[in-house]
Amino acid sequence: MAAFYSLSSLPKSNPYGMAQVREQESGKFMVKWELLSTPLGKYASCKAFPPTPPRFDFQAYLERKLLDARKSNQMLKVLDVGVGTGGQWASIARQYQSTLDISFTVYENIDAVHSIFRERTVTCAASEIASIFPHGKFDIVVTHYGAHYQLTELLVAANSLLVPGGEAILSGDGELRWVSTDKGRVWAYEYILGKCKEYALLAVDPPNYEAETTHWFLHLKKN
Repeated sequence: MAAFYSLSSLPKSNPYGMAQVREQESGKFMVKWELLSTPLGKYASCKAFPPTPPRFDFQAYLERKLLDARKSNQMLKVLDVGVGTGGQWASIARQYQSTLDISFTVYENIDAVHSIFRERTVTCAASEIASIFPHGKFDIVVTHYGAHYQLTELLVAANSLLVPGGEAILSGDGELRWVSTDKGRVWAYEYILGKCKEYALLAVDPPNYEAETTHWFLHLKKN
């Protein structure tokens, strides 16, 4: 497969995984968390903090998959939902350009995506990906805070896009609260997965509301 990017023009990844956005409020400027190009190593993390179990170094995981694909002369096909700038993929795209086939989505503002990656980027909500990409195409569907409160829809859509044995690696914020059922209260991720029985749950880091954190992580495998 011909490379879709020029090696000399690939962007440098932002090592801090955040953009400083100036917002004037009462005459003061604030620094906001934007998650525009979180390093791949922290893609399974809470925000851009170092990953701790059951979360893991996503870049190391991805490189193992890429090496296996290279040995078997296969392409590893990855979809990043809500990619931000795409700069976080620059280094690994250089190194594995003959093995890695990446596609991206952004919720809005495709102009923020580096021009070299833009032709592989679609503007859509997480709930719309199954109507845009071929079913059964991807080995990995990943999002780092890119679901935009559409986790249930993303789980269903990702399942249709993954090959059998493909994996969904999802991290985000604010959706996995308690749900009341006829059997009592359960975590919302358990309720959601109960409706997505095609997945095997490999790892979960649910929110801890007693500690006032709403951040979550799911690692799933399509049966």
